[in-house]
Amino acid sequence: MSTVPWSVRDRRLLTLRVGAGAAVVLAAWFLAAGEADLADQLPFVTLAVIGALLGMWGIFGWVTQGRRLVGQRARFLLGAAPVTNVDLASAETLVAGGTRHWFHRADCRLAASRGWPAASRSAHEAAGRRACPACKP
Repeated sequence: MSTVPWSVRDRRLLTLRVGAGAAVVLAAWFLAAGEADLADQLPFVTLAVIGALLGMWGIFGWVTQGRRLVGQRARFLLGAAPVTNVDLASAETLVAGGTRHWFHRADCRLAASRGWPAASRSAHEAAGRRACPACKP
């Protein structure tokens, strides 16, 4: 298995797209340089923007391909995480800080690793807390 996520074809495609974009931008620059009036330069500015977009399309496609391949490799190496009873229990457990206005599921990102005590929904509501709008317990 290769250590680089991109194939030779991907690198050539990147070089082609970025090179074509750069060539269009340079051509627009030199063509616009011969025009003294700003109104006459406007079509060349549009051409330069198209060239820049072409180069960005090449880079975006290259990075997207790399991210996809790295994700595939990670899934291959790590496999799927098994669902455990601890995960299920933490999703049903409701926690909140002492003076907080919201109560959360234990697996909520806003409450994770804070060490807040667990309580029932009725206990949280009796304390005047409302359900977190992010995790919606």
